[in-house]
Amino acid sequence: MKAKRKKTVNLLYLFLVTIILLGHLVAAEKQDLSKEIRKLEQEISKVKKDNKKLDRDISRTDSLKAEEAASFKIMENNFSLDLKRRQKEIADLKEKMEGLKQKIRQEKQKQSRYKNSIGEVIAKEKAILEVLIEQCDILEDEISKSIPWEKQQRIERVNVLRRDLKSASASHEEGLNRLNTLYAEEIKAGDEVALLQKSVTRNNGEIINASVLRIGNQWLVYADEESKYYGVLQRNKADENINYSWREDLSFTEREAIRNALDVKMAKKPPTLVTLPLTLSLQTSTTASTPDDKKGGAK
Repeated sequence: MKAKRKKTVNLLYLFLVTIILLGHLVAAEKQDLSKEIRKLEQEISKVKKDNKKLDRDISRTDSLKAEEAASFKIMENNFSLDLKRRQKEIADLKEKMEGLKQKIRQEKQKQSRYKNSIGEVIAKEKAILEVLIEQCDILEDEISKSIPWEKQQRIERVNVLRRDLKSASASHEEGLNRLNTLYAEEIKAGDEVALLQKSVTRNNGEIINASVLRIGNQWLVYADEESKYYGVLQRNKADENINYSWREDLSFTEREAIRNALDVKMAKKPPTLVTLPLTLSLQTSTTASTPDDKKGGAK
C-alpha cells in the first residue's frame, strides 16, 4: 500500500514538475513570441517605410521614364530631321561632284588641246628658228659677195644674231626684228651714195689717202687728194668665189668722170648726172650713172 502511495506521490511530483516545466516553457515561449511579434512589427514598419520609399522611387522612375520618353521622341524627331538634312546635303554633294567631274573632264580635254597646241607652237617656233638662221646664212652670203665696205663689221652683226638665236638668248620676235633691221641697213646702204675720206691700198700695195665714193652696195670708186691716182672696184670670179680688185688703168675720160662725181658729192659742183665706168657683171663691163636716178646718178 505504501509502495502504491509512494508511487502515486512520485507520479504527482513528476506531474507537478512537468506542469511547472510546461509553465516555464509556455512563459518562455510567450516571451519569445512577444519578441517575435515586436520584431515582426518592426519589420512590418520597415517594410512599410521601404514600400513608401519604393513608391516614391517608382513615382520618380515613372517621371524620369516620361521625361526620357519625351526626350527620346525629341531626339528621334531631331534625328529624322538631321537625317533628311544629311541626305539632302549628300545629294547636293553628289550633284556638285558630278559637276566637278564634268569640269575636270573638260579641263583635261582643254589641257590635251593645249598640249597639242604647245606641240604645234614648239614645232612652229623650231621652224621659225630654222628660217631665221637660214636667213642669217643667206644674208651673210650676200654680204660676203658684196663690196668690201665695212664687210667684217656687217658680217659680225649677222654672226652675233645667229649665235643669239641658236643659244636662245634672243626670242624669235627679237631675232626677227634684228634681222629686219640688218636687212633694212643693207637695203638703205644699197640705195645711198656715200662719200668717205679713208686710206686705200692700191693693187701695188701702196697706201694712199683718198676720197672714196660708194654707190649702193655694188660699186666703189676713189681718187687721191692730188687727183693723181684713180680706181674703180670690179668684181672677179675664181672657182665659184667672188673677190674684188681695183681697176686702176683708167682712161682720161673715166678719170674725169670719177673726179666730177666726187666734186658733185662734195658739193663743189652743182648736182648733175655723171656717167661712171662701172662693171655690172663678172664677165662684161659697161658704163652706168650713179644710183640717185636709180641707174647711177651721183649728186
